[in-house]
Amino acid sequence: MAETSLRERVLPGLWEVRTHLLEYGPENGEPVVFVHGYQSDARIWSRNLAGLGPDFHTIAVDLPGHGKSGKPLTTYTIPFYSRFLGDLLGRLNLGPVTLVGLSLGGAIAAATAIAWPSRVKRLVVVDGLGMGAAHPRQLVHLVKRFFPLVWAQVTGRIGRQDIYRFLSEVLFADSHRIDEELVSLAVEGSRQSRLASLLTGLMLVLPSSHLYPRLHLVQQPTLLIWGDSDHLFPVDHARQAAARIPHCQLVVIPKAGHLPHLEQPAIFHEELVRFLRSTPADSD
Repeated sequence: MAETSLRERVLPGLWEVRTHLLEYGPENGEPVVFVHGYQSDARIWSRNLAGLGPDFHTIAVDLPGHGKSGKPLTTYTIPFYSRFLGDLLGRLNLGPVTLVGLSLGGAIAAATAIAWPSRVKRLVVVDGLGMGAAHPRQLVHLVKRFFPLVWAQVTGRIGRQDIYRFLSEVLFADSHRIDEELVSLAVEGSRQSRLASLLTGLMLVLPSSHLYPRLHLVQQPTLLIWGDSDHLFPVDHARQAAARIPHCQLVVIPKAGHLPHLEQPAIFHEELVRFLRSTPADSD
């Protein structure tokens, strides 16, 4: 029987990082691994893990510095996260997986697919960071959007009103879809990722955070899912990325912002399952 189970694992050797996972479904199901975004944790996917159905073993990971995973003092760059994720996939011994990454997690998932092609069967990027051609105004735009929230976060003064305002003004197309449970999860996730958010925010100016120049190296079947009203990374970024990735499909979800898996979960699940079914796990 498919069930949700929480567990923690410690990766020995190089990392020494306690790694927390959320899981749903049978362990012999096809593995689909979800990667969260900035200032977040695995619970951002908690409403989606069961949505793929009983044939899939869905796993959401708390990246280092986030959620219940360890919080080492290190350089929280996309290369760091992708090396960690590639190592985690090897240690989980699941065989090639489908990687689903949101925002920052989309860049991490894409970087992992490039660096660890034997461990990633398919790639799904949801409103991903660094998918469009670089423009200085985009960086300024991101700083303006995130700085007030990051400052409140690192000073320990972040509250529900700060989170709700950010969700409603920046991340959601329709604020009526924001509920109290989601706000509570976002507040706790933000508080638990204080160090990683500060250091990651500083590192996002590095060229390694911009995946667009390397997207042609993605060889896996790829699905880009984008909200049509994303205020952070406009749909044009998705179109640019789709033209650069060799085996790519693009789905634009209507009436959705930066988090289409939460605003339009039924459409998100339908498109994700369609993609999984159309690219069988045993194909080469």
